[in-house]
This record gives sequence, C-alpha cells and structure tokens, in this order.
Amino acid sequence: MLADRVLIDDLNKLGADFTLVLGDISGQPGAGGPEMTQRAVELLRGLQMPWRNLIGNHDLEFEQIETDRENVVLWLRAHGYRLPWHREDRGPLTFLFLSTERFREHDIQPHEVYFTQRQLAWANDELKRCAGRPVVIASHAPVLGSNLLVNAEMHVRAGNAYINQNHVPGQIMDLCCRHRNILFWFSGHSHLSHAHPDAIVNTLGIHFVHTGTTSADWAREMKRHSRVVDVEPERVVIRTFDHDKRALDPSLDFVIPHSLDHLMAARQARAR
Repeated sequence: MLADRVLIDDLNKLGADFTLVLGDISGQPGAGGPEMTQRAVELLRGLQMPWRNLIGNHDLEFEQIETDRENVVLWLRAHGYRLPWHREDRGPLTFLFLSTERFREHDIQPHEVYFTQRQLAWANDELKRCAGRPVVIASHAPVLGSNLLVNAEMHVRAGNAYINQNHVPGQIMDLCCRHRNILFWFSGHSHLSHAHPDAIVNTLGIHFVHTGTTSADWAREMKRHSRVVDVEPERVVIRTFDHDKRALDPSLDFVIPHSLDHLMAARQARAR
C-alpha cells in the first residue's frame, strides 16, 4: 500500500486530464473480494483527476463468492458504476471501456477475458452512434489478430492471452474492421515492459497499445510501466512512465506524426 500511495502521488504530479485504469486492481490474498476491492478503490479515489476502471480477470476470482454475477455486482458497487461497460466523451475523443464478465462459468480457462454478446452489441451500437468521432477502446486483455505483444509462455498456452480466446475471438477484430473510427486500443494483462518493439503496433490503421503493470510483485521483467498519452494538434505521443525511476522515460516515446483528423481520414481511406 505504501508503494501504491507513491504511485498515486506520481500520477497526480503528471497533471493528466483523465486516467484510464485497465483492471486487476485488487491483490492477494483475497483478490476480487470485498476487502481488497474496496481498498483498491479507496486508493484510486486519491487521484486528483477523473478516472475510470474496468474489470480484469483477477477482479472476479474471489473464492467465497458463488457466482460471476455476484462478483461483478460487488465490483460495480465498490466503484459506484451501473454497468461493466461505459462510454465517456472527453474533448475530441470517445472512450469505450469493456470488461470481462466471467470467471467461474468458463469451461476451459477461468482467467479468459470474456465479453458477452450483450456487451459486444452495446459496443457495436455505440461505435455507430459516434461514427464521426475518434475512439479509444480500453480492455484488460488484447485483441487476437492485432499482432500486439503477449506473454506466450503463460497466457497463450493457457488459453487466456486474448479477449474471448476460447469463444470466437475473431468477433473482436471484426468489430475493429467494421468501425473505422477506432484509432486506439489499450490493454494490459501480460505484465511486460514497454521496451519491446511490438508493445505498440499499427494494424489496420489502429494503434494497439500494450500497457505494463505498476506492481513490483507481478512485473515479469522487473519493469513497472504506465502509459502517458499527449494528444497535440499535429501529433500524438504515447509515452512511458517508469514507476521505479518515478519519471517519464523519453527513450520509449512513441510518436505518431499525425493529427487525429489525419488518422481518421487514413482509416476511412483503407475502407475504400
């Protein structure tokens, strides 16, 4: 908790307009349970800017809860949210937050990040409604077919590296192909650093962005990284905040030398 309070202080000093949390906020013992979830939410409430969280696989694994629905409801109540998914418009961007909804009900791998058909239908409808706006999607796990970095040893063989990996995962990329206003998709899950060349990839005109972990216990390469995104008039810069150095690491800057309007036009041109 001491390290986490330092993390909140550092994020507040960055002075961001908005903070996007990618799930798996509660730790062991008791991950996904009322005590750990509430402690994590109280910590996040120390942020001095608006923030939004989504559900990760470990947020639903509390053994003393019998059903996934009960665990989802516990998580929602702790945050004061109505649904596991959410749309938020901020400046020129629309954010869609998509959450896993299953753990116990999985037949193959409980830690598979899973979107129900209801959630996918909601995302499809919202993307239609904001067709003229650039969209950022956030989820805990990445999209199969994005070519984004994943943890091959732990997640691919276990069947939980990607969203809906055991339940027609191609539906997620199909969503990306049908909606040409999706420009960015941020995900975590693999706990890897940002130093890999495929930690950010451009597939079909969408920048898929891997985001590391802030946890000292679970960082798989001894690097604790978060993303900081600057949207400027003629470019977008995706930066890395190193939580051990407590500073931005300029060597890991990823510069997109185009405006949001240009990126939208490029995606539309691909459709033609």
